[in-house]
Amino acid sequence: MNNLTRCLTACIGIIGLLSLVAFRSDWVSDPPTRLPKKPTWFPQYDVDPATFQNPPLAFGPYARWWWPGNDVTKAELQREINLFADNAFGGVEVQTLALGLPLSTTDVAARVRSWDTPTYYENLKTALEEARKRGMTVDLTDGSGWPPGGSFLDP
Repeated sequence: MNNLTRCLTACIGIIGLLSLVAFRSDWVSDPPTRLPKKPTWFPQYDVDPATFQNPPLAFGPYARWWWPGNDVTKAELQREINLFADNAFGGVEVQTLALGLPLSTTDVAARVRSWDTPTYYENLKTALEEARKRGMTVDLTDGSGWPPGGSFLDP
């Protein structure tokens, strides 16, 4: 290490120490002796080990929920949301897939490709309402497949 590097390292160390003292001047007069009773870095949750025995749904895992375009029914969406909730899932991410599905008839093709239509949003609303009743979170992807952006898009 050359002299310039040593000098710069020492200066940076001194500046860091001074800034610590300046920002935490209360440590000089009253140094911390223990951690605060309620952590300020994660104030929303108090971790209780007993909670791990039967964790609330808010801490459950999420599943990627693949929809075949809009070829879904309200009754089936409600049934599946309840299956997720009954099996301790905290939420789902709806991925409406329309690419690459086998479209056996024109009717199936029309239903699959009708995502982003008023009927699709009615189906989505049904899923959201059922999830709310069960205390689940619903996240959405922004279309059929990935990526939502890339070098092929003009800014």
